[in-house]
Amino acid sequence: MKKLMIILSLIFLFVGCEYETDDNTKDINSLFYDKYDFYSISFQSVGNGINVLIMGDSTMYSSAYCDNLPYNIYNVSKPGITTRGIINRLHFIQSLNIDYVVIGIGINDSKHLSTGEFNSHILTIIDYCNDSGVDVVFIQITDIYGCASENVLYNNIYMSLTCDNYLKWDCLQSETVDGIHFNYSGYTRLSQEIENMIDGL
Repeated sequence: MKKLMIILSLIFLFVGCEYETDDNTKDINSLFYDKYDFYSISFQSVGNGINVLIMGDSTMYSSAYCDNLPYNIYNVSKPGITTRGIINRLHFIQSLNIDYVVIGIGINDSKHLSTGEFNSHILTIIDYCNDSGVDVVFIQITDIYGCASENVLYNNIYMSLTCDNYLKWDCLQSETVDGIHFNYSGYTRLSQEIENMIDGL
């Protein structure tokens, strides 16, 4: 019985770990794919018939976008992910018949991935969206206190690669809880900025 419990514990630990990470991936046709993460939709709302896919880390993981944007929103964000996690979620563009993609990513990349990897992943994301015929909006990395110099470096890479599709906005200290993550006021104003940019594409 004791041996059985040990075996079951090891199986649970092995499987559980693979469910928890976006970085446990396989390179298939130059894209990352993690067969253990089903990437369920975190938040969803019905709007005016335009399908918008929101992907990102904890800064994008909120129901506030559903409350404030007039579109059909599919939010598949997940706290802690990097651009690898975004690549894993690109299949939603086809399966949900997406018209626009909104991406907020980079903070975790600056901690876990090299600038070369980040650069390569952003280009892969752009190419996939272009090939799929959808417009994509990239949200700048928010760090209003300037706490992490690497955020500035990765933001510069981000901005240089995404150009006209890069949404730079002046987030106020009062619109965040810690200088990085938005409060509801911040989400509300960012939603308006996103809507303005989508309308202009």
